[in-house]
Amino acid sequence: MTNLLIVGAGGIGERHLRCFQKIVERIAIVESHPERRALIAARYQCPSYGSWSEAQADCPWTAAVIATPAQTHIPIAIDLLRSGLDVLIEKPLAVAPDRLDELKSFDATRTIRIAYVYRHMPPVAELKRLLVTGNLGLPLSAQVVCGEDFSKARPDYASLYYARHESGGGAIQDVLTHFVNAMDWLVGPAQAIHCLAANRKLKDVSVEDTVSCSIRHAGGCIATYYLSQGQAPKETSLTIHCENGSLRADLCNARINTFHADDSEWMSTQFGAFERDDFYIRQAHAFLAAIKGESDPSCTLAEAIHSLQSNIAALASAQNGQLMEIKS
Repeated sequence: MTNLLIVGAGGIGERHLRCFQKIVERIAIVESHPERRALIAARYQCPSYGSWSEAQADCPWTAAVIATPAQTHIPIAIDLLRSGLDVLIEKPLAVAPDRLDELKSFDATRTIRIAYVYRHMPPVAELKRLLVTGNLGLPLSAQVVCGEDFSKARPDYASLYYARHESGGGAIQDVLTHFVNAMDWLVGPAQAIHCLAANRKLKDVSVEDTVSCSIRHAGGCIATYYLSQGQAPKETSLTIHCENGSLRADLCNARINTFHADDSEWMSTQFGAFERDDFYIRQAHAFLAAIKGESDPSCTLAEAIHSLQSNIAALASAQNGQLMEIKS
């Protein structure tokens, strides 16, 4: 039986709690802020602790979700892994490549996954399946478009981790990283990036809310990424053009479009309606499967380290205007 801790009961921690609570028998939270801890414990009728040491003394916990600010992910993960827990770490893995060797030393004996949830969205998973089985040939180019009015979606953004690069904030580390990680999974790891970024609309923060970048992925695929957190319409699409056809995932409308070499128009496949929690429940099931040694599509530690290096290169390129190679 999995005894699961949710470490950090902010917005994303609450979502993990809500989703894991549907499939795990024993679950509790660790939250250092007393008022937030009391609120979430009452809302979900679950045990709560002010620290890992308190939780450790109460139950033989077997796994944890780490949903604290990004700069704390690795130190907390190392403490939990030392105690024998498997861990699911929120993205991004970190904001700097500190203590990575120490973290990697646990990878052979414990389950470590990073919560890049886009891999668990049915349209993105279908892109992966079609790229593997659809006889489309080599991916040649790709485009990602993502936009919404972030001030309406998250009106409290200025008081959150988002407001500071040091805690994993800004559009690059908070949103773009999802898409680069997904494209790494779909077409191959990012190798070099040129990035333009600016704060165009969001007030009371200095981090970027608008990003346009080009990335060369393994195998030569050139991908362009456009991200706006200031535009009015909400849109999210991933398009991949291959030797023998093209694929497009329209995430806002839960749709996959395909265009094979002999087609005259796009062909559309509609998925059923889903809520955002559905992706996190799929991710939760995948994490539990990984603990059992079963295969799953979740982001591994090695892949997340590469995504961290991509974030670092993107931020550097946005600062210096240069093409930056991404460390492997």
